[in-house]
Amino acid sequence: MRLTDRRFWEHHWRVRAAARASETVRLRSMPFHDLLVRTLPRGGSFLEVGCAPGRNMAYFHRYFGYRVAGVDYVGEDITRRTLEENGVAGYRLYRMDFLEELPAERFDVVASFGFVEHFTELDEVLERHVRLLNPGGTVVIGTPHYRGGQYLIRLALDRDSLKRHNLQAMKGRVIRGILTRLGAREILYCGHYRTFGIWLDREDAPRALVRAVGLLDAGFQRLARGLRADNIPNRLFSPYVVTIARF
Repeated sequence: MRLTDRRFWEHHWRVRAAARASETVRLRSMPFHDLLVRTLPRGGSFLEVGCAPGRNMAYFHRYFGYRVAGVDYVGEDITRRTLEENGVAGYRLYRMDFLEELPAERFDVVASFGFVEHFTELDEVLERHVRLLNPGGTVVIGTPHYRGGQYLIRLALDRDSLKRHNLQAMKGRVIRGILTRLGAREILYCGHYRTFGIWLDREDAPRALVRAVGLLDAGFQRLARGLRADNIPNRLFSPYVVTIARF
């Protein structure tokens, strides 16, 4: 079962494209950079599932030298704009519904960030990731973490977003268990990531609330970096859950 639909994402990326915000990729645009450089090979082929707006594709091309491809059923215009803004050439975009159709080629790394938690049938969604791997390839699954203390924050500030997310997908042991059953030979990382982070998924949120949440997050990140406490994985307030598996 899908917890979002095409109309939701078409509206989401239309609003994002209209804002005309810069999509230039820098190291801090990918929160998992330090983890990824420790676990992923350089060079090869890469596919992002749910690739709009293209920032992750640009990041993996720039910092890992991957030949990048993406699959999504919406957001093609903003994705192409992002890739061109970041000087990515030779990319491939597959405009298709991932649950109904798959690219014919295979890849060394298949990744998704903020994708699998929008479905209830996690086994099926993850199996389709694995099906796209070359032998010896790696799957990277990143989700937000809306459990623990983060759940209470969402309940107060962003309740509707909880309805669009499968909280089971935010348990590392659940993703690890499914990938292991699908044949993973090695789990390179599985767990929470970072100490704390907060953002709003609400596009109807009052501007003052968005600004206040942004200032709160920025203030914490600056303080935590100064104290070298910005990456203390925990079940209460870590903003992400990441699983990396080699097949």
